[in-house]
Amino acid sequence: MIKRLRLILAMVVGVMVLASCDSSNKLIEVDYMPIVFRFDIVDTDGNNLVTKDIYDNGDDGLVLVYDDVSYTLKSFHETFDTQSRYYMPVMRGFFVSAPIDDEYSLYFGELDGSKNYNKKTITLKWTDGTEDKIVFSHKVVGILKIDRKVTVNGKNNGSSTNITLVKKVVNNGIAE
Repeated sequence: MIKRLRLILAMVVGVMVLASCDSSNKLIEVDYMPIVFRFDIVDTDGNNLVTKDIYDNGDDGLVLVYDDVSYTLKSFHETFDTQSRYYMPVMRGFFVSAPIDDEYSLYFGELDGSKNYNKKTITLKWTDGTEDKIVFSHKVVGILKIDRKVTVNGKNNGSSTNITLVKKVVNNGIAE
C-alpha cells in the first residue's frame, strides 16, 4: 500500500513538474489596441457634414495620403465576426462609417499599436484643393504606457486620434 501511494505521489509530482510554467521565461504577451483616426467633419454651427449619401457612395474627390500612399474615401459596410483572443490590426484604409450612435464619421486605419511612429504625417486633400495635415508620434514606453502626440494643422490635439475639422459643403461634397 505504501509503495502504491509513493508511486502515485511520484507520478503526480512528475506531472506537475512537466506541466508547470517555466519561471525563467519573463515574456508577457500584450495585445496593443490598433490606432484608428476618426475625423468628425462639422460646419461652423457644429452640424455633421458626413451624410448617408457619402456613406452609401463614398467621395472620389476626397483623398488621404499616408506614407506616400493615396487612399480615396470608400464606404465601409462590414460586419465583424467574433475575433480570436489576439487581434491583428487590419489596414482598412480611408472609409466612412457610422458607429453605434449613427453619426457618420471618416476613419483611417488600422495602424499597428505595438509599433513606434515618429512624426508621421496624414494629409487630407479636399475637393477644393485645400489640405489638412495631421502629424502624430506614437511610442510604446512600457507594457501599460504609450506616449502619443497628435497635432492638427500645427495645433496640439493631445494624444487623441479623434479629430474635429470645421468645413463647409460645396457642390454636394465637403470642402474648405
